[in-house]
Amino acid sequence: LASSSFPLIIASAWSEVRCCVCECEQQCECGWPMPPLQCRADGVNAVLRKEFGLHFEDGRLVDSEGRRFKFVDQDHYERLGDVVTEYVYGALMDEGLSRVLLPFSPKQEEIDIGEVLRCGGAQPELADVSVPVFVTPHLDEAETVVVIIQGSGKVRAGMWARSLCINNSMTEGSQIPYVQRCVEKGWGVAVLNPNENMKKGKIIHGSASPQEHLLYFYDHVLARIPKLRRVGIVAHSFGGVAAVDLLCTRPDCVERVRAMALTDSVHKHVPEDEAAANTLRERCVNFVSSSLPLGSPVSVSAAWQARTLCPRVSAGHRLHEWTSHASIDLVFDHLEQHLR
Repeated sequence: LASSSFPLIIASAWSEVRCCVCECEQQCECGWPMPPLQCRADGVNAVLRKEFGLHFEDGRLVDSEGRRFKFVDQDHYERLGDVVTEYVYGALMDEGLSRVLLPFSPKQEEIDIGEVLRCGGAQPELADVSVPVFVTPHLDEAETVVVIIQGSGKVRAGMWARSLCINNSMTEGSQIPYVQRCVEKGWGVAVLNPNENMKKGKIIHGSASPQEHLLYFYDHVLARIPKLRRVGIVAHSFGGVAAVDLLCTRPDCVERVRAMALTDSVHKHVPEDEAAANTLRERCVNFVSSSLPLGSPVSVSAAWQARTLCPRVSAGHRLHEWTSHASIDLVFDHLEQHLR
């Protein structure tokens, strides 16, 4: 079950459970048929059962007798991880989010961003070298949007840590709880996918790196939303590097970026623009791995503080990959304070 063959296995394993493939010929303003959706979580569960004898039940990956996943070998784990990624994508869509492919075509740059998002993004000439992100409906009408960015490595959109999704649960390892809280508060949500940088040996335009991926999304989506007034960023690990790079590269974004909640960010650079630097000092908190109680200040040297600027508090967990889950309550306290 190599990742490149995954869609073929989906097709062969599906039949009646292929629940959301759109076969209509509806045309959008771009002049192309609407792109088909990916399969939802229940459909991917069917593939997990067929290929691995596992399935997600109440957010936990178990076998038919309810026993937890057991490591076999690295190849098996990687193949399983590819399908779990698709399960998370399906779970995001089950939460009501839409899949949008980046980059956009030249024609899409000229029309209303709402129409582009409803069309699902990249058109046929770009679809083979594109990356999916996930957004809430009517993002183009939002006044407040929270952008969620994971760290580096194998994790894809909707995941904080693939290992936690597999070995613990979707509650600890996925970004679904963050999405749900944002939706409850009436905020728009954008779940980015900064680690998918190449396909078929080709670099994905606008997503050659996590930093470039966020910049592309800001320039081509967020900056085109007419009513948008407030942007919140939640970023884990290397995602914090991309978030800070946005401030450095687009200092004018500080008018919209009202809150940044980082979880164990590894950034070590700061904006030269004073207003952008003040965003880190005054609107940003880094919830870091620590054995101290949740929310306790974590002191660092003056030299280190000068390289990061934002206050550091304990995430309430000593392990890096757990920090986003462990600090969620304080993260949303911080977001609410600054996104009012």
